[in-house]
Amino acid sequence: MRLVQFNLPDGSRHVGCVSADGDQLHILLGTDTVLELATAAVAEGRSIASVVEERNGGEKVDYDQLLREGRVLVPVDHPEPARFLITGTGLTHTGSAA
Repeated sequence: MRLVQFNLPDGSRHVGCVSADGDQLHILLGTDTVLELATAAVAEGRSIASVVEERNGGEKVDYDQLLREGRVLVPVDHPEPARFLITGTGLTHTGSAA
């Protein structure tokens, strides 16, 4: 499952799940951010996948078009950027194991 945050031409923000063929995004109902989706899943004691399935409203948008128009957003963000930090080691799992 791949999730994408994006804006539509009208300025509305959404989260979509990439279709099996990778060409479309299935818009998730009532979901503006991946953070909100994850928070809802934790609060409900459910998997993100089950919440995604429940919120799939059937409406689709063209993924390539969103990319061409620069409407795809960062994978995850926070309303208070100063409180959000992502770090990494720069090593692959196999490199770390060695």
